[in-house]
Parts: sequence; C-alpha cells; structure tokens
Amino acid sequence: STPIKSSAASDVYKRQVMTLSKSTIETHIKHIYAKTDVHSKQELIDLIESYQEGTGEAAPVSAS
Repeated sequence: STPIKSSAASDVYKRQVMTLSKSTIETHIKHIYAKTDVHSKQELIDLIESYQEGTGEAAPVSAS
C-alpha cells in the first residue's frame, strides 16, 4: 500500500498546510501526469507501486 492520498480532503489539507493555491496544486499535478505519462491518480498510484515492487516499466522522469 502506498502512502499517497487520493481524496479531495487531502488536496484541501495540502492547500492549508503547504499554503498553496488550488490552481498551483492542479498545475503541479498536471505536470506530474504529463512527465509520467499517466492520466489519473489511480494510474499514478499504480505506477509508483510498480516501482516499489521493482516492476516499473515507464521511462525515467526528467528534471525539467
């Protein structure tokens, strides 16, 4: 199981604790999706879990 939360409540928590706007978080999430070639939170969670299990198949993420 991965520690990533995939609920709207966790997004609210991130905004409150990290003092980030909703649009900033959404922009970062879109960039993460694009760089990892996923289209949903569940696909990202599955990708992370595949790396944790040593079966990851995606290309490395660039630092840009």
